[in-house]
Amino acid sequence: EDVYVMMVGTNERVFPNNLPTKLDNDLFCGEMLLLFRTSEVDEPIPEGTTDSDPVVRYFRGKQRRFEFQWQFKLKKVPDGDVFVCGELDEPVRLGMIQRTLVNTVLKFVKKMNQGFSYFLSDTSENPSYLAFPVGTSMDRFCATKPGKEPPKLGNEIYEDPDLMRKRRKGMKIEWNTEDVYTLALWSAYFDWIDWQILNFPGIRPFSATSVAGVQPIKLTLYSVSNNFDSMDRIDNITNHEKCLAIEISNSAKSTLGAEAKKWKSNSIIEEEVMMEVIGDDVVKEEVIDSTNDMNISVRSEDTPLNRDDSTNDQDEDDLDDNSDDDDDEDLIYYDAVVEESIGHIDTGDLMASGVPISLREGTGNYVASGGGYAVLQSSPTSSIVLEKVMRSRRSFS
Repeated sequence: EDVYVMMVGTNERVFPNNLPTKLDNDLFCGEMLLLFRTSEVDEPIPEGTTDSDPVVRYFRGKQRRFEFQWQFKLKKVPDGDVFVCGELDEPVRLGMIQRTLVNTVLKFVKKMNQGFSYFLSDTSENPSYLAFPVGTSMDRFCATKPGKEPPKLGNEIYEDPDLMRKRRKGMKIEWNTEDVYTLALWSAYFDWIDWQILNFPGIRPFSATSVAGVQPIKLTLYSVSNNFDSMDRIDNITNHEKCLAIEISNSAKSTLGAEAKKWKSNSIIEEEVMMEVIGDDVVKEEVIDSTNDMNISVRSEDTPLNRDDSTNDQDEDDLDDNSDDDDDEDLIYYDAVVEESIGHIDTGDLMASGVPISLREGTGNYVASGGGYAVLQSSPTSSIVLEKVMRSRRSFS
């Protein structure tokens, strides 16, 4: 719940370890599945049993901390190479020790990934980035021909070992619009849930905030033209054709990104509107039910409360004749009875069943149970009397 994965542009929240997310952009159409390693993976299981959670079962026995899977068909063939990029919008401020540590890590990454490049910016004019060519950096790359069944996301993706070795050594990918492409990218060196960089040889795990600060990390997929110069990436990375952008932030370990804040704000507004609609419907239903179910009679202000039943033995015609004259008095008395019995009730204070509330201790306020309802009182008591209120024969709303 602390990790927010947001689709930049649509402001859609993606929930890892869940169902695949639909993707549709200018370059391709398909699905994406994000898998995060959870603490349950490293917990022992009793002999003779298996994990009920398929994600836990998938990660068990593996070192990877996450795995991102994509499956798509191209709408058009990219003009040049395709890159997966990690970006930081805000400047990176590093001390001498931090910079030495980061450079050691980046040299290790560059050694493991052919074509990898990076740029650490100390200004807000250009973002810092880590760029990985899709062809050499993907852990799995599978092209399924038409008529064949592509791999299912959430499972291990198979790639021919010989083709994988050639691809990772720089073999050019011949993209087309007919095949279904299935890609997988994983790493044992970054944990999104703990927001940690770990498992590098000779380096203890450290928080990503010590490098990036509390800003979110943006993952982008972009293509470049064939006349692309690697030195241009520093100045022109934001001008390349981005077909996918994801913002990842951690509210517990760093801070929420702009997309996550916008999503939370919209969710709160939508929830408030929904509660208002539900609340209004509940109030209307309660009023209708009460008017239909309650047998109500009234008296005028001049009639004693303890009058005999014989005073009620009037003909229906007499009541009808006097009803117009007594209407005002009846309504005045009805209002008095309501106020005396239960006080003024504002419909804004009513809530629908199931709505979460927060109860806080306060001076002179007490909560008690009455008839299945929580009742706020001005003095402590162990008993509450709930009475029905009588109304006049005139209908009201």
